[in-house]
Amino acid sequence: MSTTPPKKKMKLAEEITFSSLTVIMGSTREVFHVRKDLVCLQSKFFDKACKQGWASGSENTVTLEDVAARAFKDFASFLRTGKSPNRTRKIHPNQECQAT
Repeated sequence: MSTTPPKKKMKLAEEITFSSLTVIMGSTREVFHVRKDLVCLQSKFFDKACKQGWASGSENTVTLEDVAARAFKDFASFLRTGKSPNRTRKIHPNQECQAT
């Protein structure tokens, strides 16, 4: 059995590229790098901020002055794992979170 994927699938995988978004947080100016596609999928704010008509969209940098770095760390963790940092169950991207 061959472990090499079919050429069609390999070509598709080669064409997909993920751009990084730099997020600068609050007064500490802490810097985070996240996948732009994931953050835009999960947040209407980031989706709009990353449009080409905005400076943040063309520069791939968003500065959030009034958000605590800890809050964004939790959000970034959710983006990577699909789990809330305070919970162990998976959260579907379109599912609303409810307090337990």
